[in-house]
Amino acid sequence: MSITQILSVILFVLGESCILIALIGVFRFDFVLNRMHATTIADTLGTLFIVLGALLQFGLSWISAKLILVLLFQWVTAPISAHMIARMLFMSGMDRIRDHAELTFPYEEEGN
Repeated sequence: MSITQILSVILFVLGESCILIALIGVFRFDFVLNRMHATTIADTLGTLFIVLGALLQFGLSWISAKLILVLLFQWVTAPISAHMIARMLFMSGMDRIRDHAELTFPYEEEGN
């Protein structure tokens, strides 16, 4: 194995570990903003490390240009969507997940 292959494998492992840690954080936290912070770690660091590892594998080509565009698009759209979700949750008063975990539908009958 060459040095670039070893570095790309290290970057892939770092990216996957960031995503795994974020996945654990999503299931452990109760507060919505904490969960969103855990997912943005996966979006920023995990995606960055995986794209850098792929760039080392492919070298300079059209594939690397597309990977950079995908990374930039991810970094632009993820904060906007996270902000809109947080704004909607605070406006609706549902800022904690466990408080609303057992929501019932209004058309369900009592006693069934």
